[in-house]
Amino acid sequence: VGGPDSLYRMEAATIERSTSMKYLQSRNIAHKFYPNLEDAMRAIVEKKVDVLVYDKPFLQYMIQRRYRKTLRVHPSTFARQEYGFALPEGSAMRETINRSLLRALNSNQWRAIRRRYLGKQY
Repeated sequence: VGGPDSLYRMEAATIERSTSMKYLQSRNIAHKFYPNLEDAMRAIVEKKVDVLVYDKPFLQYMIQRRYRKTLRVHPSTFARQEYGFALPEGSAMRETINRSLLRALNSNQWRAIRRRYLGKQY
């Protein structure tokens, strides 16, 4: 996989009703969809598909746990997605949450957790 354009020449898989499925559909990239990540990963291992398009952290976790010797995650990102917390307008909790997240994300404990679940590259 060299990038999004290479997907047009491959048999792609993704998870049903996911943002990855919407991504492939929006670009008219042919794909098979599976009800869950385990089934989709099994399809790629069994060579029923060439590539699995899905959320990178989930793929890294599954590969780290079950498929370390057979699969790897391509380093490119096709469509970056951000996550956030919804709070009421003017919430007093906003500053506290932001500071707590910054402390946690910069801690050695968080780095160790990422490496444990996502692999040594983290």
